[in-house]
Amino acid sequence: MGDLRHFGYQPNPSLVGQSGLDLLSQTPLIFCVMIAASCSFNSPIDYQTALMLYGPGGYKMGDYLKIGIPLSCIVGAVTLTLLPILVPF
Repeated sequence: MGDLRHFGYQPNPSLVGQSGLDLLSQTPLIFCVMIAASCSFNSPIDYQTALMLYGPGGYKMGDYLKIGIPLSCIVGAVTLTLLPILVPF
């Protein structure tokens, strides 16, 4: 936690309250929220470049779901596996 405070980081009290783990480091929880917030693979509306390719590329919503759902599951599994190893509680 000390390293993040040098960058102006302040602990989020709602995250601490939701976790119920006041004695453990909040850093892995924060990293998990950051990764989850940036993983938007399920629709073309989630990000600008995906929306730009949606029309000219001839893609359908099903194409994004076909690739996006498994990709989201893979990213989630890798995150939950590696996060406790790389950023321990």
